[in-house]
Amino acid sequence: MTVYISMWLCAHDAFPLEVQPETDSPAIREVRPALPNPVIAGLYSLLFPGAGYYYSGDSFKGTLTAPLILPMTSYYYITTDTFTKKSIKANAYLISRDLYFYTVFDAYQEARENNPGYNSVLNIKHSTAFEMYTAPFQIDNYRIPSLILALPVYYLARDLSKKGVHHSITSKRLAYALPLIAAESVMIGVGEESLSRGFFFSAFSQATSSVALGNILQATDFGLRHTDMMASRGFNAFPYGVGTVAFYTRRIDIDREYVAKNSESANATDSQYFFSTFLFGLYNGLITGSRADGILTAIAIHSMWDMILITRDLLVTGTTGKIYLEIAVPYRF
Repeated sequence: MTVYISMWLCAHDAFPLEVQPETDSPAIREVRPALPNPVIAGLYSLLFPGAGYYYSGDSFKGTLTAPLILPMTSYYYITTDTFTKKSIKANAYLISRDLYFYTVFDAYQEARENNPGYNSVLNIKHSTAFEMYTAPFQIDNYRIPSLILALPVYYLARDLSKKGVHHSITSKRLAYALPLIAAESVMIGVGEESLSRGFFFSAFSQATSSVALGNILQATDFGLRHTDMMASRGFNAFPYGVGTVAFYTRRIDIDREYVAKNSESANATDSQYFFSTFLFGLYNGLITGSRADGILTAIAIHSMWDMILITRDLLVTGTTGKIYLEIAVPYRF
């Protein structure tokens, strides 16, 4: 499949040849590929894992990334609904989806570095995968901007004081659940921040020649993708990135599978959820665009935000939503 993708890119002038001026010897001309456009590299990666790397000439990363399509489409070829297979499908999808989102950001940044003449409206540091996945565990990422985390902490303390710990919670269950909540929160934090603040923020800023407008647009996209608003208005016919990501991300959001069924978030309307996620995306965009390591701070905040709220749901209601413990984590206590 990767061979066909690279052939398709070549056939559509993704690697146009640029003829350089004549040298001292008129018989000698230098022919080399044109420099890659970073936004196009990111868009290619969004359409198919690894395609952006091929476009930029990095066939090694392209070949390494392309197989992500297999676990992301596991919903199609693992069709039975046993508990174990649901767990395999959900975990395979979530892990590969968030890695895929990171590769979109990475392909964009790699193309930007390979094109020194590219005039970026917004310069976001090209952090490595290791830096991003360890960002939530670095104290330096929790400074003044992370004061927003006081909000989920308040909700946790308020609900525990009012309702107490759910009767089904045991020390054995917590020992199993909390590390898994942390792991999935980090994966989602890295994936969503890489795509929304890492790539879309840059692409929208470049398209509009305005960082402020780019931030508004990426936050709007982020809010819409956390609701069913686009689908209910007829936009579900348009694929968003890889079709599987579009379908199952939308399905997860429609069913509110990331929150406990009896939590406040589960009963929020689309408009309420859009508004809250829009503001969250806008805030993390401001952090990303204003700090040298802003993308790492945004990842830390996003991961910790999810971790606190999911833990609240677990402690207060005894469940955390399908994609976290009821399906994605195969435990039976």
